[in-house]
Amino acid sequence: MTLEQFTTKVEELEVLIQSGRDYKQSEVNAKELLAILSIMEESHSLSEIETRILIALAQSYRMRGVSQEVLPIAEKALAIAERIGNKELQAQAYSSVGMAYSTIADNTKAIESFHKAHEIFLAVNNRKQVAMLLYNIAVSYFQKAEYYSSLENFQKALFIAEQLNEPIIVALQLSKIGLVYSYLADYQMAVIQYQEAISIYQQHNYQIGLLSCYGNIGNLYREIRDYSRAIDYLNQALLIAQELEDKRNIAVTFGNLGISYNDSGDYVNAEKYFTNAIILEEELGNKVGLASNYLNLGNCLERQKQYEQALEYYQKSLLIAEQINQQHFISIIKGNIGSIFTNQSFEGFSPQKGEKLIMESININNVLGTRANNIVMLLCLAELYEYQKRWEEFAIYYKQYHVLEKEVQSEQTVKQAQLMEQQRKIHEAERDRQVKLARFQEQEKIFHNIVPVSIADRLLNGEKTMADSFDNVSMFFSDIVGFTHLASQISAKELVEGLNAIFTEFDHIATKHSLEKIKTIGDSYMAACGVPEQRDDHAMRTVQFALDIQEMMKNKTIGEKKNRISIRIGLHCGSAIAGIIGEKKFAYDLWGDAVNTAARMESHGEAGKIHVSEEFVRELLMMNGELSTEEKFSVAIPLSLTINHSLLTIIPRGEMEIKGKGMMKTYFLESVSAP
Repeated sequence: MTLEQFTTKVEELEVLIQSGRDYKQSEVNAKELLAILSIMEESHSLSEIETRILIALAQSYRMRGVSQEVLPIAEKALAIAERIGNKELQAQAYSSVGMAYSTIADNTKAIESFHKAHEIFLAVNNRKQVAMLLYNIAVSYFQKAEYYSSLENFQKALFIAEQLNEPIIVALQLSKIGLVYSYLADYQMAVIQYQEAISIYQQHNYQIGLLSCYGNIGNLYREIRDYSRAIDYLNQALLIAQELEDKRNIAVTFGNLGISYNDSGDYVNAEKYFTNAIILEEELGNKVGLASNYLNLGNCLERQKQYEQALEYYQKSLLIAEQINQQHFISIIKGNIGSIFTNQSFEGFSPQKGEKLIMESININNVLGTRANNIVMLLCLAELYEYQKRWEEFAIYYKQYHVLEKEVQSEQTVKQAQLMEQQRKIHEAERDRQVKLARFQEQEKIFHNIVPVSIADRLLNGEKTMADSFDNVSMFFSDIVGFTHLASQISAKELVEGLNAIFTEFDHIATKHSLEKIKTIGDSYMAACGVPEQRDDHAMRTVQFALDIQEMMKNKTIGEKKNRISIRIGLHCGSAIAGIIGEKKFAYDLWGDAVNTAARMESHGEAGKIHVSEEFVRELLMMNGELSTEEKFSVAIPLSLTINHSLLTIIPRGEMEIKGKGMMKTYFLESVSAP
């Protein structure tokens, strides 16, 4: 297998993982590629490829919830990237390590790794990846329930995405900002953000983004117990996931629909969707998804007092949770199982088993800091001790229950006050973002007036040196005849206002014919066609521009005394180099033969006339179909041709000495009324 073929296989692997269709197959393919790589002769290129494969493999394991495999693979990728000194891959590997820590809920270390990746992408001015790293940092803060820090980073990412004009990344940030507002119980603001994101996704037909937004809005409505709307949005998400054949999101949406039906009391549909989710999660090998859906199905059955079946699914969930060391799941499951065993209506009523499991759940919650979950557990224990007439223990745990309930209520009050303060800061930050964005858009507008849009975008994206070669462009030069004498006859204000009025009209005509204004020097105006975007019809467009300018300047006056003015115009086409030089007060400029010769055509021209080179006439005839590429031509008498319904006469001027160019054949172009 050649290096090119091997690289193609790696690219196919990355695409397969991004599609989310078959993570197990992705892992098989990745391992096969690594096996082939191990017997190939080591090289720098292969080390880069190995890093990419490891990053892809880590991502696949993470998406399947195989958390114990992710971190070692990501760290190996990072070690290789650092050894070969590839900054781009180092940043990707740090990001992969951050994702690995996020998978095992170590969000502090995740944020550290994301920041390292962020610093590298910032240093190489990869602003798109900077935005995505800010997104990852924001997600980690969100998982730590530090909602203000989360929102702050989402908004930073949003601002960069808006500057880069990356609508999909903009929509991604908006959808996550909506999720944060949802957790802050600001549901109205959450829905506004989601709807903005949906509008962008619909405009760009980005189905995976729509899927995510519909799912989030569905879960939001479930939180406020509007189950009908919740199910409607979740079904829209499900439809998209099925159209995309995205098994992972189909499974997630099945699970969310199951929770919505379960909370609404429709246990038949809840069981159906939980079961469907379990089948898919088993197929995908997603252990986190399996544990979650087994737990939810067990809860659904427990609510229906089908305790034996509920225990069966709780035990399945517990087994998986212990395998993948998900302590949060373990505490919930043990608490649920314990509550069943302490339920006197359960045939397998076992106070000893129940007490042991509830105690274990309480201890895990104490370690995790999820003490609020212990309120129900302490009450359950107190009721058990009351039933057993263990009055001393009943008093202890009943008191603990009331103390914890008050503490949690107090904490929630403090938290609510903190959230209100955070929301105030959030709204201030949002206003600041809008002001900054408005300023940036105004600056961008000014920037686009200074240099062409495509060049401005390249500069904003960090391109330092800009030099583009063009084989064939058309150049326009003009200047005002007798300008020096005219300037001495009128006031400075009249002069500036007059030139501004004239050149503003030039600018409008240039835009009409797709010419790029390059610059003005005193009374001279320079424009080009075919830069920075190449155009096959550059000569024809330049002729139309020159003819319109010629017509506009007929009977043109300047100043209060209506001083008559006229211009000379010179045209030529040929090769040129375009670019930007310097860092301060820079401008887009052109250099080369096309520029110099067009300037000579203007300076050797006559007032009120369009003076062109032989090369320009040849180009014009070829573009108009009057001459083939191989044909030679010689115009000895005036030649007429029609360009876009306008009759044009080419008048030979003969050979003449052109400064710096020697003897050249040149021509005048004149517009005549169509017969």
